[in-house]
Amino acid sequence: MLIWASVVLFGRSNGTAGMAGHAVLILLGVLSWLTVSIAVGVDAIRRGRTGGVWGITVFLLGPIGLFLYVLVILTAGASIDEDNGE
Repeated sequence: MLIWASVVLFGRSNGTAGMAGHAVLILLGVLSWLTVSIAVGVDAIRRGRTGGVWGITVFLLGPIGLFLYVLVILTAGASIDEDNGE
């Protein structure tokens, strides 16, 4: 679907239009990963941890950072801090 959209938007030539299509795909990937990083940061705050540090760690380390976050959450018992009023 994304390939079809890039062909429609940028044409089928092998020049700079093709490179622009790759740029769009890279931008979508970065925005998707940024969304995952923000979600991890929000979840970390909800669990009483430093959300900014976890969000940046996940963004910079990619899937390795996400794996580390999940590992920390699972080993900590995955309990939400009761002092948050929830």
